[in-house]
Amino acid sequence: MDKIPSNYLSLKEGWYLFEETFEKILIEEIIPLEYVLYPPFFYSLLRTRDWEEFENYTFWLLKIIGINNIYKFEKQKGRADGFFIFRNLAVIYDCTLDIKFEETKNQQIENYCAQLKSGRLEYEKVSYDINQCQKQVWIITKGNSKIIKQIDDIVVKEVSIQDLIKIYRKRMNENINEKELEELLVNI
Repeated sequence: MDKIPSNYLSLKEGWYLFEETFEKILIEEIIPLEYVLYPPFFYSLLRTRDWEEFENYTFWLLKIIGINNIYKFEKQKGRADGFFIFRNLAVIYDCTLDIKFEETKNQQIENYCAQLKSGRLEYEKVSYDINQCQKQVWIITKGNSKIIKQIDDIVVKEVSIQDLIKIYRKRMNENINEKELEELLVNI
């Protein structure tokens, strides 16, 4: 069993962030007290310029928001990063750090809409019927949330990582049931 390094023994229970110099900094000293419940990966999520980290951290964020039926595609060059089904909402999502994504992902967005129009989403060998679901495509970015376009009954949105974090914070501070969470996700 590994021993706890002696310089950590004096620390109180809690989360800590460490600079590259490994100097200890209490989270309360650099982040307002209201954010104490933020997992440390939020800091990395907001600062990363690595697309792979951004995808992984976004997946974790969606899970801790309360989305349990979420599926992440591995080795998905040209495909979405994943999809989720939450109550009556089916979303194909794709994460990007590209600020010109509307130009570069236009064909992919069309493909995601076609997948949703088919009424079925598949992960590995399981098929999910989404005919009765409200359907959305999310392009998750560090930008601002907005509706990009609507293709038939499918809404294509840019979804800000900041707005997803706000939903997390709202869930931590308020009692929100599944229906209310679904409404927050639909209207992001």
